[in-house]
Amino acid sequence: NALHYARPAYLIYLACRTIATYAIFRKRYHFLSAVLPKYVRLFTIDNNATISEPLLFWPFRGAAVATDMRQGGRNQALWEDHIARAWGHHFGNFESFLNAASQLEFILEFNSYLFEGIQNPQIKLIQQLGNKSMAYLPDFWTNRLDPTVPIAELFYDILREQRGLPNEFMIDKRAGDLVFAPLESQDRLIFLGGFLSDLKTWQGQVMMQQNRFPFTFDWPGRLKEIVKAYKARQKPPQ
Repeated sequence: NALHYARPAYLIYLACRTIATYAIFRKRYHFLSAVLPKYVRLFTIDNNATISEPLLFWPFRGAAVATDMRQGGRNQALWEDHIARAWGHHFGNFESFLNAASQLEFILEFNSYLFEGIQNPQIKLIQQLGNKSMAYLPDFWTNRLDPTVPIAELFYDILREQRGLPNEFMIDKRAGDLVFAPLESQDRLIFLGGFLSDLKTWQGQVMMQQNRFPFTFDWPGRLKEIVKAYKARQKPPQ
């Protein structure tokens, strides 16, 4: 019954991720600014990794942990492995936890999208100077997008009025400023519409690769409108 060598680091990660999820559950978003910008070196057997990634991503890619995430996804596995026993009463039930965890996934994937989905040399330079990996695999290959609507609408409200998102939603605010500062309100919203469109498309593609039918889902109301506006801009001129 020897302790798995990755277990102490994994439990520290799990605690940080749970605190971030709880901040979202209680809508105390300002607490996220204390943990989102933190980076750690990738966890490997030899401890010689030179690449860092955001703490709340998944820094255990180089070291398998004893948690099976193949069936229900990361958040369900984390809940069943430790969160339910240690902190479950703070969330009330699994559904409440998963809703908040899905919103955290949305925030993390949006930050990854700024670095990985945008062809901006200045953003790439920020990444290279810190030798950082910003690639993220969101949990939506197994979980629905419905719980993310509230945080997507909050992003809509902010980007409609401001030239960027506040620190509490940003891993590296420099990247957000580079993208949003030159854009007017409607263009910022259309950028968000592109992210929403790409996220749904990615989910459908991944589920089809797993021989699963994609979830029936469409972004509602004003979110649907900015997705339509984004797609209209992508059509080639007649």
